[in-house]
This record gives sequence, structure tokens and C-alpha cells, in this order.
Amino acid sequence: MPKSISNTPTNAIQHLPLREPDWLALKILPPRPCAEAIQAILGALEGAERWVYAIRGECLRLFDERTLFREYTDPATNQPCTCTDRFLKVYLPDSWRYCEEALKNRQALFDSVPLESAVRMTRANLRLLEGASESVRKLPEVHAAGEKQTQEQFAATLSQEPYNQHLEARRTLKFTFTAGEAEIVEQALGIVGKLIGIEDLSGELLALAIDYIAENRGEEAQ
Repeated sequence: MPKSISNTPTNAIQHLPLREPDWLALKILPPRPCAEAIQAILGALEGAERWVYAIRGECLRLFDERTLFREYTDPATNQPCTCTDRFLKVYLPDSWRYCEEALKNRQALFDSVPLESAVRMTRANLRLLEGASESVRKLPEVHAAGEKQTQEQFAATLSQEPYNQHLEARRTLKFTFTAGEAEIVEQALGIVGKLIGIEDLSGELLALAIDYIAENRGEEAQ
């Protein structure tokens, strides 16, 4: 019977080491042990940032493969969810776009990049690999480079012989809005998304920018 998602973690994920630090313990530690403890926490979080993206994608890949979304009720229809995307929108609304991206990335790289290698790569490098050919994705030396190099270094490596994958590193544009302004922006981009058939804020913004430039290029040339 379809059900609502529980807030209680399952036994399968209770062992995960990501937890909030013991702030009281840190406050009463002597300076040196406290400094070392904080360094260890920051070091663990640095590695976890890579780990989380690939693990999230793999969990969702299995979830999608086994059609587990059918186990959850869509409140809009009172029927089982019909796809993973709908499940994410209903039950994980704050992170559904990120989850959807991680799922698509893992699905794209599943046959070519082992999970044990993927968890050691940054999100940027994993996304970069999506644009590479299947034969290049499978190479162990490419995996090793993706684990160690920055996005810019990895893109440069892939562009050289013998790979010849001319891929652009991604840039993050950061915008900060009030809650009301953010809602207006999301509504506007949502309209664009419906017109062009995509549900990705960055893709919607890019499409809007391309269309605006195309419409106004002639005026600027005059």
C-alpha cells in the first residue's frame, strides 16, 4: 500500500558518519585538542561533499530502477506516484532539483564510472564526464584524474591527446534574493520552462538569455 515517507532513518543508512558536531564537547576541550577536532571535522566534511553527490545519485538510481516511487502516495491524485521525479517534488521539495541532477548523472555514468571512483570525484568533475565519450569515461586513468584534479585541470586534461574531449568547465553564478523576489524569479523561469519543455532553473535562465540576445542583436547592430 502506498505510504507517506517516514522521518525515521532505515537501518541501511543509520551507520552513515555525517552528523552534527558535539558543540558542547568542543567548547570545553583545551585549545590544541579542540583545534585538532575541528580540523578533523572540516576534513571529513571536505570529503563528504564529493561522497554525498554520488551516493545520492546511486540511491536514487536504485530507487528509480525498482520503481519504488510507487510505494508513495501522490497527494494530488491520492494514487501512487508515477515517477521518481514526482516523488522528489512531493517528498523532498527542498532538494528535488539537486536530487534529479544527481540521479541523471549517476544513470549516465553508471556503466562507465564505478561508484568507488565516483564518490571520490567532485560534482563538477562528474558533470564534466557526462559530456565525454563513453570510451573515455571508462578509462581508469581518467577516473584517477577526475578524483584528484580541479574542474579546470580536469577539463584541460580531457581536451588533450589522447582524449580530445573539448569540454567547458562549469561556472557557478550566484544570485541572492529575498524570499519574495526568489518566488517571482522562479515563477518567471517556470513559465519559460513550460514553453520549452524543461524543468531546470539554470536551463530556463540560459534559454531566456539566449532568446533575449537573439531578439536584440539586430537592434544593437543598428
